Amino acid sequence: MSDVAGDNAKEQAGRLCEEKGWSLGELLGQGGSAAVFKVDMAEGEAALKVFFPRFIQGGQGVVTRKRLEIVKERLTHHSCPTLVKIYAVDEFEGAPFMLMEQVAGSMLTDVLRLVPAPSVAEIVRQVAEAAKYLEDIGLTHRDIKSDNIIIDKQFTKATLVDVGVARIIDDPVGSGTDDDGKLPFVATARYSSPEYMFRLIPAGPELWRALNFYQLGGLIHDLISGEPLFEDVVRQATNNRYLIAYAVATSMPHVGARVGVPDYIVNLAQRCLQKDPTQRLASVSWEDFLGRDRQRENEAFLGICGDKSYSVAVRKLDVAELGRAIESSIDNKLIGKMLSCRHSCTVMHSSHAHIKIWWSPPAAPCGSEIEVLIDLSEVDGGIRIEVSSKIERLEKCLSVPAVIIASDSPDIAIGAANQSYDLFLESSAKIIRPTGNSTTGDGN
Repeated sequence: MSDVAGDNAKEQAGRLCEEKGWSLGELLGQGGSAAVFKVDMAEGEAALKVFFPRFIQGGQGVVTRKRLEIVKERLTHHSCPTLVKIYAVDEFEGAPFMLMEQVAGSMLTDVLRLVPAPSVAEIVRQVAEAAKYLEDIGLTHRDIKSDNIIIDKQFTKATLVDVGVARIIDDPVGSGTDDDGKLPFVATARYSSPEYMFRLIPAGPELWRALNFYQLGGLIHDLISGEPLFEDVVRQATNNRYLIAYAVATSMPHVGARVGVPDYIVNLAQRCLQKDPTQRLASVSWEDFLGRDRQRENEAFLGICGDKSYSVAVRKLDVAELGRAIESSIDNKLIGKMLSCRHSCTVMHSSHAHIKIWWSPPAAPCGSEIEVLIDLSEVDGGIRIEVSSKIERLEKCLSVPAVIIASDSPDIAIGAANQSYDLFLESSAKIIRPTGNSTTGDGN
């Protein structure tokens, strides 16, 4: 936006502050649609967002006002502690403005490399809390990313900001927020799921929850890697914007382990960033972000919690070696809890292996034996892991959503081994857990 637009916005903000009895402070930020200024009021400091003229004219003005109307009706004086507070939404001299909380801290993107590992899980929980709050009141943010998160100096308090593009979940055409039903792209390309970017499924609760989970997975990626999602692609895409779309459609982001970050957070990111929205929704729930360690939960239910942790030593990516290492490690884990099992690993060829585990967890009905099949195969995107389980005497079988570990990961073998164990637990617990108490689901 030109300096002229910024100067005009500052002059208008000054007149508004004079009328309201506020004191206009410094420019906090300026984007393509508005400028944000610090203001001092009798109640304390706040941030004033003043929209530029071109954003309130013609069809764009209708869209802008509709979005702000949604914010005014549903978010003014809301109760979520991790979502930026909205004090007022109104118009002055024919232009909309928004008065909101001035959140102390830094844009998360600017300090990604400084975030302590022990803070990652709590930051994810707080942002997910805000996203779920929006869903609970019938809205979706659409643009969850590091740029829209403010973090305090201690890395203990994260706040989701920029609610101006919030959309009503149950509205199939946007009712003004999507440019008269034309469904333009509203989000940041690198953080958009394939089904949203390419409009592969219709607007509705399924699309918006799948997008939420994908963008939260992108957030975890940023916190662990210390840089924004698809950063290498964005650097190359200066003269070819289609590179980002191609990466979103075909490249599985690498989310590797980081010392101090719980394994369940790493595994959660990998499930969130799956390309298939059906698999993503089937393998992720809101509770996974809100402090729930699914692996420990399943271990406790299956009776294999304890001091002996699951670990795999794999020197290189070799499916045959990986399969045997996973087989041995699961066996050691069960033996450590005095649980006998039978197992086998069949190498189909150099890029495909089957692991079978037969065991009877204490929670199994009437001492039933569970047969768990772990299928490992090399695919173009990396390693595909599919897990299923069955109880023959009960004529019961099921499978859990497949997961692909990205091929460009330097620790792909370790990631595949950890996800295999996670899915082994999930499949074992799900087949014996009473109906209605599954660890997967929509989180409602």
